[in-house]
Amino acid sequence: MAFHVRLGDPGEDPGCQPLPGGYACPAEPGARVGEAAFAGTSTASLVLEGAGLTQGVREGRFWLGLLGEGLPAGGTLTLKDLRATVVVGF
Repeated sequence: MAFHVRLGDPGEDPGCQPLPGGYACPAEPGARVGEAAFAGTSTASLVLEGAGLTQGVREGRFWLGLLGEGLPAGGTLTLKDLRATVVVGF
């Protein structure tokens, strides 16, 4: 499952289709910020990083999307114990 960041509001993007609880949007080039590989298990670690994500955090506004290929229909994705580490370099 690949995670992508979007800096523009998908509700204002004519290329995005509204869905219950979210949007279906085309993945933007260079927007991939992480991946979760379940490998037959029900849990996976996830690290998100990248310039687009950094810009979204800096601006205080971003949307996180996911691309799931080969996943079973149905189910629930739950993000638990979320924490963010921000590293600032001078």
